[in-house]
Amino acid sequence: MKRALANCIYALCNGVILTLIWLSMLATDLVRRIIAMLSQDFIFDGCTILVHGFSRVVLEVLKTAAQNKKLFRVFCTGFVLIFSELLVMCID
Repeated sequence: MKRALANCIYALCNGVILTLIWLSMLATDLVRRIIAMLSQDFIFDGCTILVHGFSRVVLEVLKTAAQNKKLFRVFCTGFVLIFSELLVMCID
């Protein structure tokens, strides 16, 4: 009886934790997209953007700018291979 109750409590807690993680991911994604939309006023055709490392927010900003047909240059000073490969994968 104790073992069945423990398994039931574990399953319930596991479900709650997975639900909270999923909700947190949705909220994070929403905030990232909002920041990307609000930052579009600062990216204009011909501008140069200096990136110091990988950031999902920066990646979303650059993707949104590219989808809005803005032309810009990006200089990466850190994680160049990882960032450029992700950028190419996301834009294609």
